[in-house]
Amino acid sequence: MKVTVSFANPFLATIYAVSLLLIGWAIGAHWGHTVTAGWMLLISTIFMLVHDAVIATLLGIAAAKVASSGKK
Repeated sequence: MKVTVSFANPFLATIYAVSLLLIGWAIGAHWGHTVTAGWMLLISTIFMLVHDAVIATLLGIAAAKVASSGKK
């Protein structure tokens, strides 16, 4: 089994980060400092943390499989 892990394309990561910031800006411009904006911030933070935890878990599983298989 051959596994290759590499960092993301910096250009695509930048586009992703900018689009998240623009979505946040649009929400803030539309709803301002309201309860709705606060709940959206809380929910999006939870989703982002779950996403990062799942990705870290999958990377750990992949690394453990590579380490246990040895070089063949």
